[in-house]
Amino acid sequence: MLRRQPAAGVVLAGAAAAVLTFASVAASASHTARATVAVGGKRFTFTGGRCRPAVHGFEVTIGRIGARRYFRLDYILTRKSGTYRNGGIVTIVVGRKAYVSQHGRLTLTIRNRARSGTFSGRLMSGGAFRGSFRC
Repeated sequence: MLRRQPAAGVVLAGAAAAVLTFASVAASASHTARATVAVGGKRFTFTGGRCRPAVHGFEVTIGRIGARRYFRLDYILTRKSGTYRNGGIVTIVVGRKAYVSQHGRLTLTIRNRARSGTFSGRLMSGGAFRGSFRC
């Protein structure tokens, strides 16, 4: 059985569309992220990271895993503005201390299609935290 091959123009147009889609996602990921977090009476500021789409939500990452300063906010359910109380996790590393939010104990207010917002919750180690992010 003979199969008909698509015309070269159609293949190139599809490849160009894929490149443009990837470029628009990469451009949205290249914003400089900034976060401020208050934990146990101390205030920490993180700068120079990225915000990226993730699943149906987004992630804010500042620093590298294993570094002495690291911040990450993951939210997988939406990028729409509003206040939400599940589906997210915050990880903070400062020096030799690591703080991780309790599952289901994060309140997140998203603004401007996940380009800014505030968050608060309880830590796995006990205690509370609150903060904000901007992309």
